[in-house]
Amino acid sequence: MFANNLLHYVTPLLAIIFWLIFEEGKSYRFFYPLLWAVYPLSYAVVSVIRGAITGFFPYWFLDPAAAYPNGIGSYLNLFIFTLVVGLIFIATEYLMVFLNHLHLSVGRFANLFKNNNQI
Repeated sequence: MFANNLLHYVTPLLAIIFWLIFEEGKSYRFFYPLLWAVYPLSYAVVSVIRGAITGFFPYWFLDPAAAYPNGIGSYLNLFIFTLVVGLIFIATEYLMVFLNHLHLSVGRFANLFKNNNQI
């Protein structure tokens, strides 16, 4: 239970905090969040295919055959759940890219202002 909480709650929160504090000024392109979403989506697809073959699903919400609370209930429910979580994931990534671009803009403006005062 301790490792599960660290993996699913503490690590993502610390990753975001680390990113906000220590991320260097780097210009992320706006298609990067779509690339970052490939791994979680691929993990879900492979888990569902593997689960259909072996009967093992790593998370309850990836099991389309079992009814709630042991599964998601159907492939339609699985699709809707994956779509909603994926959109939240991508929206959060775009927010982080936006904050990065905003940070770069503010930094450039501050440097411009600082350089003008030295003249």
